[in-house]
Amino acid sequence: MDSLRAGDLIQTADGRSVAIQRVKTMVAQPGPAADPFIIPAGRFGATAALPISPRHRVAVPGRGLVEAREIGGLARLPMRAAWTYYNIGLPNWETDNLIVGGVEVESLAPVERVRLTLAEFRGLLVKKYGAEAGSKAVLDRVLATCRLGADGLVEAPVVRRGGCLNSIKNSTF
Repeated sequence: MDSLRAGDLIQTADGRSVAIQRVKTMVAQPGPAADPFIIPAGRFGATAALPISPRHRVAVPGRGLVEAREIGGLARLPMRAAWTYYNIGLPNWETDNLIVGGVEVESLAPVERVRLTLAEFRGLLVKKYGAEAGSKAVLDRVLATCRLGADGLVEAPVVRRGGCLNSIKNSTF
């Protein structure tokens, strides 16, 4: 991971070849908020034990992309010193997942994300796009591209060109 650079080609989980847009490293200090979870060899296709940050999403059969901390049954690796996490940004965060150590994981989100209850998210849609945007049909269409977490919260990029809210932008209801 530490040898990858922006512009390098990488294969997505669905077999496409895309250029890396950015590589981000984060040095985390030991503690419960940053200590990695371990995906054991064999689980989710892991070829060896794979440490992963608590908030990184992993493809879980029947559940979609789930944060490591929400998977259940994963051991934690208590860090004793600073730890470097690597993240790779690809052209489309919503579709460009990676295979790392045999496990499908999300690529780096392009910007900060917000987490809202479904009611708060519906209110945001109504405020931004009008009353009809809060209908069940529109909400279902938007949630097909936004992320609904296992905790029932909607996760959406704050600012994103081509983000999940674009599925209703300029729509007629």
